Amino acid sequence: ATIVDHLIPPMARAESYGDIAKLEQLLDEYANIAAMDPAKLPAIRSQIWTHMRAAEMHRDLGLDDIPDEDDFDDFIFNVDGWLCEIKDAQIRDGLHVLGQAPQGEARVNLVLSILRASQIWGGETGAVPGLRAALGLKEDSQLGAIDEIENQARALIQAMEDADWDVAMASSLTDVPEVARVLEFAATEVVPRLARTTDELDHVLHALDGGFIPAGPSGSPLRGLVNVLPTGRNFYTVDPKAVPSRLAWETGRAMADSLIERHLADTGDYPRSVGLSVWGTSAMRTSGDDIAEV
Repeated sequence: ATIVDHLIPPMARAESYGDIAKLEQLLDEYANIAAMDPAKLPAIRSQIWTHMRAAEMHRDLGLDDIPDEDDFDDFIFNVDGWLCEIKDAQIRDGLHVLGQAPQGEARVNLVLSILRASQIWGGETGAVPGLRAALGLKEDSQLGAIDEIENQARALIQAMEDADWDVAMASSLTDVPEVARVLEFAATEVVPRLARTTDELDHVLHALDGGFIPAGPSGSPLRGLVNVLPTGRNFYTVDPKAVPSRLAWETGRAMADSLIERHLADTGDYPRSVGLSVWGTSAMRTSGDDIAEV
């Protein structure tokens, strides 16, 4: 069978709107009042809780009653983290049209989404850092810091888009070598592969005409797997070059050692031969534990 894969839909950052944007504004106001006019804290606390109750947001945090005054700062910290998860989530921003490569704002958004993750490249995990990490984003960063880094990342990608992804522009946009390396990777690998999305329709027609469709790995480009691009290929579920994975290798080696140790303990001798049944579905599920054991 031939399965011609296609690109993911356009992606974008969820951002904040409606009740969530109003809550974010109230949190900013709370921080200002706490620093400059603490006497107004009871009033702003009441406003925050009333707003969350009206929008049923308190249920998402598992709360029924307003936190005590002593616990309210911790509550605000948790709300800020919750808002961060919502606002920073990647969501679909439309539908993908078969054979149509993203352009303009859609390409900027998709490249930004792809570059969030560190890249698995050349067989090395984390070969290219995520753009936001290269800009200094930490895992425990608060909403304000994430927004600032996101704006910096978007400005860099937009500048590269305006320069038609000229790789020479990367080093002129930043003084940080790691950031420049990510931009160069985007210009030389990510964007050219996205441009070949036109292969999708060509390969579908070629397949219907009985032609050969080149194979390619499956996976999501949003998880650091740029090698799944360009789409329009006859994708396979298991990449023989990536099996076993590093974790599967360690697991399989431990299984093999355990098998030999048990046989040695039971018989006092090493096994003369070992028979193993290796299933494709198992290799898909474990990334190659059985193969590593062999």
